[in-house]
Amino acid sequence: MEGYSLVEMTLVIVLLGILAVSVFHGMLSGVDIYLIATRDYLNLFQEGRTALEKMAREIRETSPGDVSIGTGSVSFTKESDHVTPMDASETVVFSQSGSEIRRTTDLGTFTLVDHVEPGSFAVSQDANGVVTIDFTLTSDRTDIPLRTSIQPRIPDGE
Repeated sequence: MEGYSLVEMTLVIVLLGILAVSVFHGMLSGVDIYLIATRDYLNLFQEGRTALEKMAREIRETSPGDVSIGTGSVSFTKESDHVTPMDASETVVFSQSGSEIRRTTDLGTFTLVDHVEPGSFAVSQDANGVVTIDFTLTSDRTDIPLRTSIQPRIPDGE
């Protein structure tokens, strides 16, 4: 008599089921790791883009001649019509301190973004007054370079 017995067939089906569950569990673990890494990357990237946009918005509302660039910092004077009651200071400084980029006015200092690679915050201004901001965010798994260029507004009459 040739063929397989019911016991042999049942044993093969059980072993294939165990193998399928193991493979499926391994695939789910890989997907979980990918999702966590992607979420962390996107959160860090969004935090950096938000800080970059805040800096760009304020620098855009000043005159090119009012921008002063230092090593790891940029300061500028706001025009009086752009000063708000919440931010009565006319002078704003963006600078790197450790792994943070901070915004400083007479009212105090607050952190715009954390996880900045030490020494990576660089600001430059070309002959046309265009301000370029560069910095790199860093985490356990990745580095995210960010850059933007801003044309400060030209005052009326120039």
